[in-house]
Amino acid sequence: METMKILMVSTFYPPYHLGGDAIHVKYLTDELVKAGHEVHVIHSLDAYDLKKKGKKQDEKDSAEHIYRLKTELGSFSAAGSYLTGKNRSADRLVDRICSEIKPDWIHYHNISMLGCGVLNKGKTKKIYTCHDHWPFCQRNDYMKFGEYICDVQNCLSCSIKSHRPVRLISTNQIMSEIKRVDAIISPSRYMKNMLSAFGAESVLIKNFVPRPTENTNVKSDPHFIYTGVLEKHKGLDILVNAYLKSKSDFELHILGDGSLKENIKNMSDKGVKYLGFLPRSKLIPEVASSLCMIAPSICGENSPLSCIEALSVGVPLIVSPNGGLPELAENCGIISPPTEKEFASALIRIDSDKELRDKMSHNALRKYEKEHSPEAFMKEYFSLVEALI
Repeated sequence: METMKILMVSTFYPPYHLGGDAIHVKYLTDELVKAGHEVHVIHSLDAYDLKKKGKKQDEKDSAEHIYRLKTELGSFSAAGSYLTGKNRSADRLVDRICSEIKPDWIHYHNISMLGCGVLNKGKTKKIYTCHDHWPFCQRNDYMKFGEYICDVQNCLSCSIKSHRPVRLISTNQIMSEIKRVDAIISPSRYMKNMLSAFGAESVLIKNFVPRPTENTNVKSDPHFIYTGVLEKHKGLDILVNAYLKSKSDFELHILGDGSLKENIKNMSDKGVKYLGFLPRSKLIPEVASSLCMIAPSICGENSPLSCIEALSVGVPLIVSPNGGLPELAENCGIISPPTEKEFASALIRIDSDKELRDKMSHNALRKYEKEHSPEAFMKEYFSLVEALI
């Protein structure tokens, strides 16, 4: 493919970011730049000001062009965008950049605090990746009252009981805007089915992570590992109690931040070790030396990069059956109901059965190469783009 100009539009982007959606945009941007394309990125500092929970990460120099949206209203502007679906400043910025650079296509990602009106800006082909449940859930996790997976939508009562402001723009309005783009990407079969249930057809292109360049042979005591948000909907309390029930001799290492952080930090005498946030140079060796990566979510995960990082270094998974997690653990992990008893049994199996671990490790590496490597992703991505343009 000849050299192209691409505009990425995302609420968050490193180093001003909170989760995997922003990391994915960075990974994709880097791959496109490597392939010789010119990438421009729009993201919101207003949204970061509203949601930031940690220190700003160091930013490496990169080849892409970055435009950071910052208005006089700051975080109030971002909150208003989320509630109303409108952000005139974001609309104007996307229009201006499109007019200046004339991109060959625009790729939208998490636009929850940029307003879904940005989907109509720019006269070119458009792609949208559905990273989470934002289009059809104002909590973003599709959890009714934050307690269980939503069965019947009643957003007003859910907002009130969850102590969250009511989103004024409806699911139907958001989905109507999304359906107008030229192509929608789903990172998992689970999300593809979710979108289909709301009347939007999408293309399955599975998430990827870069090949590890860090030293993965660092000597470290074997351990279990969890990386992610430290919140109840991630099943973290279930995991910790299951670990204590398992009576394993190996430590449980926990990385991330959230409301359960202090509880975790106070459990060091019970074999639970809190490591906070680690840069990728230290994270990958930490993951590579683990017995397994654990994702006990009681919510419907899409396609968490933490699990794919584990696959890239041949580390098995223990996951709940919710969302897209079973797709990641197929043939290379244990899929367990998110209960203390079942997860304790899964931990014991991984702990005691080296032959099982070795088999899953081999399958994890194969799965990464075939489905979640940069090459696998970019092949599918460029096929989609060529069909569009």
